[in-house]
Amino acid sequence: MVSSISSPLPPSMLSRNKKGEYDEGAVMQQQQQQVHSDKDKDAPNYYWTPTTSALDVVVFPSMTQDCPDDFKRFPGLGHYEERHLFGVFLLQHSQSRIFYFSSYPLDPAIVQYYTSLLPPCADDDNKIEFDSSSPMQTTDFFEDGDANAGSRLCSITELIPGRLYNVCAHNDDDGPLADEVHQKYDLVHTIKPMLRPHARSFLLCYRTTEVEEKMAQDLGIFLFGSAPSLDVWGSKSGSRSLFKDAGVPHALGIPLTHDVRELAEGLRGMMQEKMAGNANKMDKVVVKLDQFSAGGGNALLDLSTLPMKDGEIPSVDAIMSHLDHMEMPFESTSCDEFKHQIEEYGAIVEEWLDGEGYCAPSCQGVISESGDVAIISTHEQLLQGQQYIGCKFPAAKGYRVRLSEMALRVGKVMSAKGMRGHFGVDFVVRRKANGEWDVNAIEINLRYTGTTGPYMTMALLMGGRYDFKSGLYYSREGQAKYYAETDGLHHASLIGLSPSDFVSIINDDTSLQLDSTSQTGPVFHMLGALSKYGKVGVTCLAETEEAAKDMLLEMESRVVNAARI
Repeated sequence: MVSSISSPLPPSMLSRNKKGEYDEGAVMQQQQQQVHSDKDKDAPNYYWTPTTSALDVVVFPSMTQDCPDDFKRFPGLGHYEERHLFGVFLLQHSQSRIFYFSSYPLDPAIVQYYTSLLPPCADDDNKIEFDSSSPMQTTDFFEDGDANAGSRLCSITELIPGRLYNVCAHNDDDGPLADEVHQKYDLVHTIKPMLRPHARSFLLCYRTTEVEEKMAQDLGIFLFGSAPSLDVWGSKSGSRSLFKDAGVPHALGIPLTHDVRELAEGLRGMMQEKMAGNANKMDKVVVKLDQFSAGGGNALLDLSTLPMKDGEIPSVDAIMSHLDHMEMPFESTSCDEFKHQIEEYGAIVEEWLDGEGYCAPSCQGVISESGDVAIISTHEQLLQGQQYIGCKFPAAKGYRVRLSEMALRVGKVMSAKGMRGHFGVDFVVRRKANGEWDVNAIEINLRYTGTTGPYMTMALLMGGRYDFKSGLYYSREGQAKYYAETDGLHHASLIGLSPSDFVSIINDDTSLQLDSTSQTGPVFHMLGALSKYGKVGVTCLAETEEAAKDMLLEMESRVVNAARI
C-alpha cells in the first residue's frame, strides 16, 4: 500500500483483536477496557513485569553516540540496534503489542528465529507462531504519496497480526536512527492511533535524546529512560559527583576542564596529593573525555617515564609536554586531535587503578516510573584494551554482592535527582595486600548498556528472579543460571550469509540451538550484520559458570564449521 507520510494507516492495522482477526469493534473495545489491576498499580512499573493486562511497548533502538565519528570507527554500528530484539520476547504476554523501530527492514528470518524461542503465553498457554511465507501487510510512505516521485521514506509492516509491527525508517546513511526519524517525524504521529489508550505503555530506547523525549511526549507514553536534561549525570564528571554523594569509593581525580593547561595543573595537584599522603606513587592516569562511552574517549598516560629531579613533582610545563605521549583510544586519533577534543568536549583525569587480581566488573540497575530502584545483575566485562566486547554473568562471588550494594546506593541518589530507566555502574576491582578486594566505582552509564541485552534475554525467556543477597539468577524451577556473551563473534567465512541462511544453519545443528527443556544453549543476535560484516552476537546460557564460558569459547568454531558444511 502506498501512502504519503502524513496519511493514516489502513483501518485493518488499527482494528485487530488479540487473536489477530479483523474486528471493526476492537478499537472501541480497547478504549473502554480497564486494563490495570490493583496489583499493577501498586507494584514497580517495569516493562517486563508479568501481566495479563494490555501492554504496548515502542522499541526505539537508535545507537546515538556522543562522537559522530563512531559510525565510521565501528563498521556496522547500526546493526547493534538488533540487540533490542529481546523486546520480541514480551510477546509471551498475550495482551502485549510491540512496535519495533529500525533503520533497516527486519528480515522475516530474524523474526522467525526470535519467535521460535518464545515460551507459550503464560495466561492462555498459546504459543506465538510466525509464518514468514504468509503475506504481511506493509504500508509504504512516499513523499506526497507518489511511489514514482522518489525513494521510499519509511514503512510499517505488520509482522504478526495485531502483535508485532516493524516501523522502518529506511536509513540509507551511516548515522543513528534518531536522526532519520527526526527528518520523518510524521511517522511517529502515524502510529499513535495504534496504541491502546488504557494499556501500560513504554518507550524503550538505547539512550534518551530530544528525539526520544519528544516521541514519548507526543505518543503519551512513559519514557523508560532519563530526560536528556539529566545527561550530565551520565558523564565522567557527573559520575564522580554522584559517587561522592552516594559515599561510594572512587579513584583520585580532578574536576571537569576544557583547558589543557588547567588539566596539566590538576594532574600535578594529584601527584602532590599522592606524595603528601605517603601513598604509592601514581604510575599511570587516564584522561577521559566527559561524554564518550565504551572507552572510546579514554587516553592512558604513563607517568613512570616523566622525568622527576630529586623526587620533586615536575612543573606544569613538563607535564604539558608529557601529554604528547598519551596512548590514544584509536590509532586514527592523533595526540593533537585528542587535545582539541578536550577543549571541545571537556575531560577529567583519574588515577589508573590496576594491580594484583585486576578486573573490571559492572552492575546493572533500573529505576521505575515511580522512582523505585532495583539491581538486576552484575557482570565481569570482557574488554579488548578499554573497549567492551562482551560479558559474563554474574560477577565473581568474592565481590558481586558488594557491587550491588554500592550500585543501589548510587541508584537511590540518581532516583532522587529524577533519573529513570536502565543504568549501569562500572567498577575496578583489585586485591589488597591483606587479600581483601579493593572496589572502586569508575563511571555511570545512564542508558542501556552492553550487558542489558543478554540479561533481558535470559530474564524474559526464563521468567525467574534475580536474588540480591547471592547475586545469582534463578529460573522458574529454582535452577541457578549463568551466561557468557559477546557482540563480536566474526569470521571472514560468514560474510555473505543472509539471516535466512544462518537460521537454516542453526536449525540443522542442535549445538547451535537453545534447549527449551533445560533452558541452556546459545541465543544469537545481530544476525543482520552477517552478510556485509561476517559478524554476529551470541549469549551462551548454562547451568554453571564454566559451562557458559566454555560454550562461548567454542561458539566461533562451531558456527564457522557449521557454515562450511
